[in-house]
Parts: sequence; structure tokens; C-alpha cells
Amino acid sequence: MQEQKKISAVVLAGGQSKRMQTNDKGLQLLLGKPLVCFSLKSVTEITDDIFLSANRNQAQYQQFGFPVVADENDRFDGPLAGVLAVMKRSVREVLLVIPCDLPLLTAEHLRRLLHGVTAETEIAVAYDGNRLHPTVMAVRISLAADLDAYLHGGARKLQDWIVTHRWRKVDFADCAASFRNINSLEELAQLEIELSESGKVPG
Repeated sequence: MQEQKKISAVVLAGGQSKRMQTNDKGLQLLLGKPLVCFSLKSVTEITDDIFLSANRNQAQYQQFGFPVVADENDRFDGPLAGVLAVMKRSVREVLLVIPCDLPLLTAEHLRRLLHGVTAETEIAVAYDGNRLHPTVMAVRISLAADLDAYLHGGARKLQDWIVTHRWRKVDFADCAASFRNINSLEELAQLEIELSESGKVPG
């Protein structure tokens, strides 16, 4: 799955950010930039068909220049609801999914993930050597109707849905630190200190 025209991408920024004291996670600043910008930079190197999944502050997210898609209801049903809303908008074959809180992920990582979608697989999921990262996945758009039925049945768990399909985990054990996610303002501040001291800029 290397052909750009076959791939759409969505950056998930639609959650309630409860562990961020309800601050909108994607709009919090890291090195002077909103956190969502780092994910957007990575996916723009992969495809030109990019969506933002956001249920709050949509006017602010629209300023990044990509279509902003809300869940089909206001229940905050989790990442799968955002994935489904974009799957229904996309006309390409594969949807690349990443969250807004993994600023160290690069386009190189995403290309490796996409190699996991083959003729034999429907979903590829990132694995850091210790655990899966279900919100970092590549999924065939053809599964949209199945996902719709899953959510309408009252289920919500992303990993439970993934394992009902032909899927594979893509090993990132050699770069597990790149999957460091930001769940609190304290973690965000700590990462900023580390990046500032190292002189490294994500992306």
C-alpha cells in the first residue's frame, strides 16, 4: 500500500481529553505549535487526502486547512466513531489513522505501518514490542459497513473490533519510544523540556 492515491488519513482529535483537565488535547502547544500539527505534518508526507476528526473547537481545527469531521452523534463514542465518520467520506481504499497525541511519530513510521496492509490483511496495527496501539492503524475503507453495524450494536472497543477481521500487528519494537503519547499537561511539559534540551524537533 504505497500508492498515495489509494490512501486517506485521519488525525483523531475528537475526544473529551479528561486527563488533560478537559483542555482540547490537539490544541495544546508543544514547542510553540499545537500538538495536532505534528501528526498532520507526518500524514501530509503520505497523502493529500487528509481529515481531522474533532467534536469540539471545530472552527479552530478548520484553520489547519483540512476537512474537519465530527462524529455522527454527540455521545463521544470513542475513536471508532471518528474513524467511521471519515470512512463514510473517503473514496480511497485505505484509511491511515493516527491520534493527535503522538508527536514523535514520523512519516517513516507510517509508511512501515502501511506495508502491513496486503492482499491478505484488512487492518494493520502498530505494536511497540510491549503493547498494541490500536489508534495507529491502517484499515480498508470496505469495512465501513461492518464498523457501522458494530457501533450501532452498542460496542465501542477499538481492539475488540480489530481482532474480528484479518489483521496483523506491525512491529515497531526498534523505535518504541516514538510511540510516547501525551495524556496530561504534565507529560506535555516534560516532553517539551526534553526536546528543548536535546535540540530535537519532532517530524
